[in-house]
Amino acid sequence: MKVERLPRETRRSLRDFQEFHAALAAIRARAEDGSASGGDAGSGEVARDAFAELSRRLGLLGARRQPEGGGWEQVDSAYVLASYADEAMIHLTRWGGATIWASTLLERSLYGSRIAGERVLEAASAILARRDAGRRDLAMTIFLALSCGFRGSWRGADDGGEIERLRRGLFELATDHAPPAGPDMAAAFAQAHASTETEPAPRPPRDVERWRLAVLGVLLGYVVLSHVTWLWTFGPVALRAASIAAVGP
Repeated sequence: MKVERLPRETRRSLRDFQEFHAALAAIRARAEDGSASGGDAGSGEVARDAFAELSRRLGLLGARRQPEGGGWEQVDSAYVLASYADEAMIHLTRWGGATIWASTLLERSLYGSRIAGERVLEAASAILARRDAGRRDLAMTIFLALSCGFRGSWRGADDGGEIERLRRGLFELATDHAPPAGPDMAAAFAQAHASTETEPAPRPPRDVERWRLAVLGVLLGYVVLSHVTWLWTFGPVALRAASIAAVGP
């Protein structure tokens, strides 16, 4: 399965997420560098600049306030990106501005709500229950957010496998292609994301090392390495998603 053969809305979401995530990764790196060199003194200024930059990008992607009292049906890709960015800046970034960020939130500023932790997961479950092919764009965006560390209301708790169930279902809905059987998907994405959060990273197991080699293949033009046999089934979409997850401080 080639990326070019995916549904148009899925390709668009993949591209938009990749661009937004790259910008977020650069912002997180600046925030961590600033905290490391100057302590918490400059965190307020960094937070303001980062907030303005991400708000601008989300505005270009269609972020807009929704009527109060709406349910999961009002969740769109930009909402998921805002929610993912909020969680990344509060929980996944080592800097002194987490408290400042938590008091503002992109979700609250752009959408007037503070319930993304529940609403995004509710939307994921709902579109899977309905097999709603009209929301492939949303399915891909939530899949990528979960793969890059978004946990919503499950953060800090045992999800009992729910995150992985959602991720597999969302991938299949977004791509019309089943994810591989077995634990490969969870292990690969967990390793890709963990590599962005720990320094120095331990040498990965052999299976994960093959995954990383495959990611290199994607960056060189979506070349599928023949010795990673399951990638012939899973396809370049998974590779690009893993490369997205591996970008960041």
